[in-house]
Amino acid sequence: LNLRIEELQRLLGDRQELLKALKKELRSLKRKYGNPRRTKLENEEKSTPTLGAKNPGAKTPAAKPQATKAQPPPAETWVEFTYQGYVGRSYALKERPSAGKSQKKSVQLLQLKDDLRVETQPCLTTAEILAFTKEGKAYSISVSDIPQSSKSRGIPLVNLLPQGSKSKSEETIIAQFVLSDQAIDSEIILLTQQGRIKRLPVSEFSQITGRGLTVMKLKDGDELSYACLSKKEEQLLVGTTGGRILRLNIDDEQVPILGRTAQGYQVLRLRKQEELVGCSCVRGDGSLLMVSQQGYAKRIAVKILSLGRRGDIGTQVMQFANQTDAIAGFVPAIARSEAIVKSNSQRVWRVSIDPFSVSGKDGCGKAIVQLHRDEKIAKVSLVLPSQK
Repeated sequence: LNLRIEELQRLLGDRQELLKALKKELRSLKRKYGNPRRTKLENEEKSTPTLGAKNPGAKTPAAKPQATKAQPPPAETWVEFTYQGYVGRSYALKERPSAGKSQKKSVQLLQLKDDLRVETQPCLTTAEILAFTKEGKAYSISVSDIPQSSKSRGIPLVNLLPQGSKSKSEETIIAQFVLSDQAIDSEIILLTQQGRIKRLPVSEFSQITGRGLTVMKLKDGDELSYACLSKKEEQLLVGTTGGRILRLNIDDEQVPILGRTAQGYQVLRLRKQEELVGCSCVRGDGSLLMVSQQGYAKRIAVKILSLGRRGDIGTQVMQFANQTDAIAGFVPAIARSEAIVKSNSQRVWRVSIDPFSVSGKDGCGKAIVQLHRDEKIAKVSLVLPSQK
């Protein structure tokens, strides 16, 4: 109480400090409640008599209409993303074919020519795609700019980035989201490779220029690695290569809303030679599938993870059959979904999640793939079930 009294007296006695405190509180309120206007105000032009006319009652000649480019009306379409980073737009909703037959094998090795669709989402041609890059920037891509084709897999999403983007490599985009009307009230969680985390409302990305928008200030040697779209009643899971997962509530205390240029807070403590391997927003009654670098997989329930606080070490949920093994990644275990498991030798497997039974914290899981010598699992991605 004495410290609070001293702080208030200091603010009342120093006008500069008082103005700084007011600005800080106003910025916090703006980030939390400053939603953009939902309606548009349009001016209707009215004809006015010409100044200096000799006969005010005379009719003035009608102005010639300006040649404007006709905008096509919004149309329903499907946007499809592949695990190799391609994007395509095809089929109207009523023409969308039904999902194909389920795979007979729970684990299937894909050929090099295969490019599996990892996400298929319906939207309007007026919708926007929000893409995040490793450099900590966000770019907006119009769905209408995506070439429409019913046969090809589309084009690389990175090719649709404006010319001002620094990198055009295949792995520069870490995440992309289709901004629908339902997502306007959602929030995006950003996590760097060194464990810096923060939360931004989707309304911050309403007006993005061609140069992109800086969403996070990065330290030297750090890069933006994960971006998750969080919804209500979801919790955050952050995993490390050592088999630990930290479970957090998504609120102002654990994952605060910060400015776009802020670096964020340290989400957990990393041990020596340990790295982050995943970040997901899931419900408390859900589960997730973990895959190790040596090809072991294990499914655990979210509720067995202790609810922690920012800065904790997390819960150990996977042991390893070999001391040189480590977690390669994890994905939410959604019904009828699949996982794409990719090795460092560019071999790719398609794994069905439903056959995996939920297990406890102990154990290393079961081997799902046969790896060659010196081959390791490098990446795990989620294939969402097709919507009908």
